[in-house]
Parts: sequence; structure tokens; C-alpha cells
Amino acid sequence: MSLAFLPPISQPLLAEGDGSARRPATVIVHIANLDLLMLAYGASLSAHVQESVAERLHGCGFPAHSLSGERAVFLIDLPAAYASAAALDCLLERLRAEIEGRPIVSAGCRIYLQVGLDVFYRADDRAPADVQEAFAQGGDAPGDDGLPAVAVGTLRSDLLQAGMLLDALEDGALALAFQPILRTDGAVLYHEALLRHADPGGQGAFNVPQAIMALERTGGAVRLDRCVVWTCVQLLHAHPQQRLGCNVSATSLRDAAWWRLLLAHLAAHPLIAGRLVLEITETSAVPASAAAFALLARLRACGASIAIDDMGAGHSTLEFLARSQADVVKMDRSLLAHALQSPGRPDMLRDLVAACAVLCPCVVVEGIETAAEFAAVQQSGARGLQGFLIQVPELQPSWLKPAKAIVAWDASTVAAEATATAAALASRASACGRGIGVQPLLS
Repeated sequence: MSLAFLPPISQPLLAEGDGSARRPATVIVHIANLDLLMLAYGASLSAHVQESVAERLHGCGFPAHSLSGERAVFLIDLPAAYASAAALDCLLERLRAEIEGRPIVSAGCRIYLQVGLDVFYRADDRAPADVQEAFAQGGDAPGDDGLPAVAVGTLRSDLLQAGMLLDALEDGALALAFQPILRTDGAVLYHEALLRHADPGGQGAFNVPQAIMALERTGGAVRLDRCVVWTCVQLLHAHPQQRLGCNVSATSLRDAAWWRLLLAHLAAHPLIAGRLVLEITETSAVPASAAAFALLARLRACGASIAIDDMGAGHSTLEFLARSQADVVKMDRSLLAHALQSPGRPDMLRDLVAACAVLCPCVVVEGIETAAEFAAVQQSGARGLQGFLIQVPELQPSWLKPAKAIVAWDASTVAAEATATAAALASRASACGRGIGVQPLLS
């Protein structure tokens, strides 16, 4: 049965019209990837998921009422202590971490859940009528009877690769490597943080980029993004002279508690916001929504910079670049190679850079590997350069203390706890400062 009736975002804390405060009364907890998991492992998995989620919610101290046993959907009644926006968002992150933080084991497979959390308001002790009616009209849970064996095999392979990545994240076996992005005058614009094995020579290593793509195909990119972004924020606190960039999947650009907590943290710490660059990657053809662009605008209003990564390789378009109002656009190596291999059009690279520069103040060309490519980019009008010729990504750059930046799987949860006070004090509207006291990215 589809869960399409559930709203994609939490309901607002203020009633429209009269401006009076409304207290959130109920959280609906559901497993967003349950259909996918049942396609891969069979419908019998549902009962195990139901039991596991109930146990984990009980571990959080919340008696949860099952709304649908087959679908592992639960209702949590909220006490008045969660009336404030900051307290509610911290709770949502705590629930998410408890359910997603460790895999369930079924038939020898380690399976990671993706939880959906939606906030509802109600006038009495009954579930909202529209929710009840939606479940009453629902059909049977999907099986894999009509799915080709090759598709099931591919899905299981993706889930296996994504699971290995999440296992490594939980075990503290993933770290950030840093590659500088230079201005044409040789100064460092910022360092991009790239996910790597903390011990590259360790046993059981897997291909990290392939696993990231598998995680995105199975809908789990947001969990990795949360951990990497908050880890970078913590690094910015510890290294006040550095400016860092980190990748965020375009599929993660939707209203969620972790983004609201991050916005509150950046508003309370403008010196951190002014040194954070969020590189948006579009490796899957997901149409960007108005909410996604509104989120990008709020991040920029708080002082963070936005970069569009891999232009020319993924699904990023000039329209996406224009609507995002990005501070940086990074041209993929494939465009650089194509331009230099087109003898009939010697000015192709300059023309490509000029086209991007109309929509974005800073064009970076990435993937520079040879002296000839370096020279061509220097003459192209681009403002930034990145590539192995300049510097390979380093797990232990000289400026990093301690020696490695381990990505913490619970980084967003820890940050949520630490941000609660700041979130309560900081404005959640568009009154954020633009990185007060921070040298502009393009100065």
C-alpha cells in the first residue's frame, strides 16, 4: 500500500490566519523504504520491521500506538514539552537516529531502515480522519512476483553496497579527505571534503563512490549528507582559519528537522556559516522543487555559500544553476576534456566558462591532470581550478588537528542536542546575517 497520503513535510507550528501558537500533538512514524525492502527480500520482512521499530521506539521512552501493523506505521502522542520548534526538531532527530542508527538482521542480511517522521495536529484522541480513511482504502503490500529476477538482483546489490557504506559509517571507518580549490592567482578558495576509507589499506574495503551512488539510488543519501555536513561544521568550529566544502545530494534538499537545526546553528554562528560551502550534486534525474530552491535561499541568507558540482556530468542544467543562485559552479572534467579535444573550436572552453559566468560569479574547472589542461584553464576566464595536478585529496593535511577527520554517524544527533539552546535564541526567519566578519568567498 502506498504511503502517498502522508504529507512530505512537517506541519507548521503556527496556525495560518490568526497567528496563534499550535502545539504538535502527534508524530506519525513510518518506514519510507519498506516497499523497496520487501521487493528485495520478500513481504515476510514486514513483520520483522514492525517488531524492530516498536522496540526502538520503546527504547526512546515513547509508547507508540500501531496504526498499521502490516506497514509498520506508529503514532506517538507528544507531551507539552515538545511545543517549541527547537525541542520538536531535536526529538525528530533523536527518533530518526534510534530507528536508523543500526541495521536489523533478517535471513543473514543486514538491512538499514529509512524512517519518515510527520507531525500532525488533532482535536481529540482519535487519529485524523483522513489518515484513517487512507489506510482503510489501501491495498495489499507489494511483493516481488511481477519483478524480473535481474531487477531484484540489481536492487539487492545496491542495498548490499549501500549497507557496507552505512556499516563503515557506524563503525567510524570513514573519513574526510581534503582537496584544495585554487584561485587563478594561487590562493585557496576552499578545501573540498571528500569521503574516503579512514584506513585505505584495511581489509574489507569497498569502492566508496560506487557505494554512494548505490545509497542514492536506494533513497538513503540524506543520511550520509547529514553526517558529512555536521562533521564539516564541527571541523569549522575547530579550525577557524579554514573554509570547507562538502557534497550534498540534490535529493536531500527537502524540508526536514536536520536542515532546520542546521539553519538555526548557522544563524547563531555566522562565522561558521561564512566558511561553509555546500556543493550540490545531481547524480539522479530528480526534478528540483520550489521547496528545494527555498532551502538553498535560506542557507545563503544565513551566510553559507552554494556550489553546483559536476556541471556537465550529472543532471545539473543551466536552469538549475540560474534558479539556485549559486555562488560557485564547478565544470566537470568531461567538459574540459571535450573542449580540448575539439580542434575546430579552439575557444570552446572559454565559451563554456563564459556561459556559466553569466549565471554564477565564480566558475571552477575541476579534474585538471596535465600541464596543458592547467594552461588552458588559466586562459579560459575561470576563477578557480581543482585537480590531481594541483593536489590529490589528503586524509592528513598539515592544518588538520587531530590527524584524521572521522565522519561521525551520529553527528547530526549530537549537533541537534548542542543546537537546541542556540535554535531557541536564533531567528528562524530570513533575518540571518551574511557571515558577519568573514572574508567573502570571492574577495
